[in-house]
Amino acid sequence: MRLQHLALLGFLQLTACTSNELVFSDKVTVDPITGQDGLPKYVQAQGQQPVSGSGRIQWFTCTQGPAAPTMVLLNPGPKPWSQDEVCKTAPALAFLNHGLNVVAINRPETETLGDDTSLNQVKETVDFLQKEGDRRLEGLWSLGEGSVLALRLARQYPWKVLIIGNGIYDLEMTLKDSADKDFLARVKAMTGSSNPSFVEKRSASWDLSGLPKVVYLYHGGRNAQVNSKQATQFRNSLAASEHKVELYILEEGTEDLRPDYHRGVLSKILENYQKPE
Repeated sequence: MRLQHLALLGFLQLTACTSNELVFSDKVTVDPITGQDGLPKYVQAQGQQPVSGSGRIQWFTCTQGPAAPTMVLLNPGPKPWSQDEVCKTAPALAFLNHGLNVVAINRPETETLGDDTSLNQVKETVDFLQKEGDRRLEGLWSLGEGSVLALRLARQYPWKVLIIGNGIYDLEMTLKDSADKDFLARVKAMTGSSNPSFVEKRSASWDLSGLPKVVYLYHGGRNAQVNSKQATQFRNSLAASEHKVELYILEEGTEDLRPDYHRGVLSKILENYQKPE
């Protein structure tokens, strides 16, 4: 089923029981967060996990204590995380500051968007890290083009929460509408096939089953790579499928969200997520 059809269904179901004010109240202003004041101490480790296909995937851990639940961060872009900066990135700092351990995984160097080999390689790495550290997996985060693989990985484990920023939820729509030429060329090169059915079936909109029941989405309102309307439609589809979902469309005055805004919105998300029910 196409994203547009799901979005229409979600819209009809949402408007049947709530007001337009609630449905269209996604736009928010976020206070940026900088610095590391009050950040608990953590231990950083790194390694490379051999995976099928004679490859290796690099991983990093940022650990506060063995009892803390773990967020898995899937590298969002073409540039791999490096040893010197991974635990100091905005997402890692946000999760660490809210009492969560972090496992950061670099995506396969030869990844094809939606490819089963890439998915299985990352899954092997998560399995190893979960067993090796007896980690309690809490949730999964990724951003931008990393969201395609993350949304497929999200179906592989009993995550409690999924957090996606500037996500690609409909590959076909992205290929048609993206206004960022460099990003578009990168995504086209990674689709692995020009067959429209391949692209459609690798879109998150194709099948919502198996996704965590708690989902947070955030998107830059001025993002030129992926239009924020995708996030709105995906939110409506998830809500129609009885997921607990919240969307934050950030109205900051830049096309790409700065790290301090990523940290700010993730802090807002985690405060809501960790509220006692």
